[in-house]
Formats: sequence, C-alpha cells, structure tokens
Amino acid sequence: MISDLMIILFTDDELRNGSVTGKKSNFIKSGELKKQLDVHKVKAMKDFAQDIFRDVTDEIINKAIITKLNNFSKKPKALNFNAGSATRLTNTI
Repeated sequence: MISDLMIILFTDDELRNGSVTGKKSNFIKSGELKKQLDVHKVKAMKDFAQDIFRDVTDEIINKAIITKLNNFSKKPKALNFNAGSATRLTNTI
C-alpha cells in the first residue's frame, strides 16, 4: 500500500532522487545527499496507513518507503511510468 501511495504522491524525480531523512547514509558515505521527501506527504501516508492498520509502526512504514526509493532509483529512466507521469503527460498535450 505504501508503494502505491508513493507512486501517486511523488513524481518520478522525487522517487529517484529522494530519501526519507535527507541525511547522509551509513551505507553510502560518499556522493551527493538525496533530497528529503516532502514531510507533509510522508506524514499523511503514515497517518493513512496507521488509520487502516493500527499495528503498523513508523519503523515499518519507513522501511517500506526506503525499499520503494531503492527499487525506483535502480530502474532506467525510460521504463519509469507511474500515475503522476500519466497525469503530467496528459496535461501537456
């Protein structure tokens, strides 16, 4: 569910270049910092998920967000297509 919400709420660029905290990772010490995702959108996703699934913690949701960001950043740009992309495409035609 979190993955689906992220596709709706964030652009391809935000998913490809975003992070939960915007801070340096312990795993990757060098390189450019990724921009923090909009905290209001992330909070809205967490609140929505926790309203439906009472036992879901912030930690579980953060792991789902991180997994989606990692998977999305590995995809080639040409193959990325989500609902946000479709909306932007139809608005430009």
